[in-house]
Amino acid sequence: MSKIKASVIGLGIMGQQHAEALSHNPEVEVVGVADIRAQIAEDLGARIGAKPYADYGDMLRANSPDLVVVTTPDPIHLEPVLAAVEAGATTIL
Repeated sequence: MSKIKASVIGLGIMGQQHAEALSHNPEVEVVGVADIRAQIAEDLGARIGAKPYADYGDMLRANSPDLVVVTTPDPIHLEPVLAAVEAGATTIL
């Protein structure tokens, strides 16, 4: 069985917790983490073995994830969710 490819957009406290939890699930591969604060994405990516991105659109195009977790601030959920749908993600949280 192939692993679920997951990505996380928005790496505040909740986003980092989601990414860390997903990285410990043997059925999931975290293929990308994205935050406009590039250093945050780089640090988390290095910790969990995921590719970091400063632009979630680049991440979605590069990885075609099955699962996308959007943990941006509430007023800016719409654009990342629509981008995830457009990228073909089957599950968006």
